[in-house]
Amino acid sequence: MSKQRGIIAWFANNPVAANLIMWMLIIGGIISAATVNKEVFPTIETNFVQVSVAYPGAAPQEIEEGINIKIEEAIKDIRGIKQVSSVAADSVGTVTVEVASGYKPKDILDEIKLEVDSISTFPDSIENPNIFQIKPKNLVMFVSIYGDLTDHEMKELAKQTRDEFTSLPAVSSADLIGALDYEIAIEVREHQLREFGLTITEVAQAVQRSSFDLPGGSIRADDGNILLRTKAQAYRESDFTNIVVAAHADGSRVLLSQVADIKDGFIDWDNYVRFNGYPAAIIQVNSVDSQDAVKIAQQVNQWIEDKQAEMPSGVFIDSWLDLTHYLDGRLDMMIENIVFGAILVFAILALFLHVKLAFLGHDGFACLLPWGILLNASSTVRCHLEHDQPVCLYFGVGDCGG
Repeated sequence: MSKQRGIIAWFANNPVAANLIMWMLIIGGIISAATVNKEVFPTIETNFVQVSVAYPGAAPQEIEEGINIKIEEAIKDIRGIKQVSSVAADSVGTVTVEVASGYKPKDILDEIKLEVDSISTFPDSIENPNIFQIKPKNLVMFVSIYGDLTDHEMKELAKQTRDEFTSLPAVSSADLIGALDYEIAIEVREHQLREFGLTITEVAQAVQRSSFDLPGGSIRADDGNILLRTKAQAYRESDFTNIVVAAHADGSRVLLSQVADIKDGFIDWDNYVRFNGYPAAIIQVNSVDSQDAVKIAQQVNQWIEDKQAEMPSGVFIDSWLDLTHYLDGRLDMMIENIVFGAILVFAILALFLHVKLAFLGHDGFACLLPWGILLNASSTVRCHLEHDQPVCLYFGVGDCGG
């Protein structure tokens, strides 16, 4: 009788090696299943790069002519760009680039950054361009901070909480919503303008001239270059108070506080954000790329539990709409179905074939545990609907093991 050759024959003649490989696969599969990332929704890869440039006080037409058109002209020769669209709004210009298939968005982003940084004809008072790849964010949960707080106290506590969330190991994205934005209101007094012989236009120009940061070049030194920059951007009421509106030949000056009332407050918007009957601020916690939503929720909930004791009297923090609750439920359902399916298949194999075949069939199925995959709500539902597929794998591996 001729000796059979091939991988199956080799494993049949070397059962120790076959068993070692099987147990290696089983242990590796179990470790992989325990460490696999869990997402509420599957990650969607995008091929968009966005350039955003802030130009405080500029009208949309100024944004279009001074920023958007110049960016479009600078990047038009970059290979791999499929389409360019731009939006000019009050005080900000946005250019969105769609990357053609076959090109990596990160490579295109680097080229766009080089071209934008080389533009020397931007208006002097723009802020630094913000260039980034658009990445979708998946909601994980909401966190509400509520209680007897002033608008300023609520805003600052919410900002501090958001920053502490993003410092957690598993969290990289948290957005503050439902809190009022800061606003400096300058209300010019007409009779004071007439007294000093000024116009509203002159006051506005004085504020624009005095409230911005200006680069001053660099100084070469033996140990390197020293960058010069004047920091005069006004942020608070005290910064605007001492802005010089007009200067006279005799040395006298007219300050902004002499012709206008300066109010450091919030935008004029009716705040209807409430939680459990109290004014509230809301933080939206997200997952980005392939981050583990379950780990994010666990760390945030643990932080909330530890932080609640440190909150001021009458101030509370709670999480809600935790979507990992539904993900955990579907994972439990999937595991429960796998266990009952394994028992059923073992019983059928043991009843109609042989107990040894039934045992080998379960060993074979264990080798198929997830290796480096991602679990999300969609995949768990798909596994549940395709419950007949594991049964086929049982019989296939079981027959091979015989």
